Amino acid sequence: MKKHKLINKIALLGIIPFIISCQNNNAYYQDYINNKQVLSLDYYNHLVSQGSYMKGLELYCYNYQDNYYSILMLGTNRLKYQDEIIYLQDNYFLDIESMKEIISLYPKQDEISLMLINYHPSEDELSSCHQFDDSEEYVMLATYFNL
Repeated sequence: MKKHKLINKIALLGIIPFIISCQNNNAYYQDYINNKQVLSLDYYNHLVSQGSYMKGLELYCYNYQDNYYSILMLGTNRLKYQDEIIYLQDNYFLDIESMKEIISLYPKQDEISLMLINYHPSEDELSSCHQFDDSEEYVMLATYFNL
């Protein structure tokens, strides 16, 4: 009986570092997210502070791990490349609350186009991202951003 208790204690001691490391990883991940969003705030503040853009702005929203994030690009008459979107999603993403604040700084008369995409979208998805324009999720985001 004592042997089993000793084995259980040793097993518990072996699990504790794993549990602690998981908690540290979660804290590390949250720090990573927070740091990326601080950089993103600077990046997007600078983008909208430049004033009006002839083609407006394109706002891409996506759900990742049950949270909504967004990226912002200058409007153009061309389809965006997959690597452009993925780069922004990995490096300059904002939660939608922060993006709403950024968008409020942009001149009201200029157009902001909303696109609903997936995290790391495919080229095919980007060529047809307007197919979601009548979805509940799209309408909810458009309403949230007053677009």
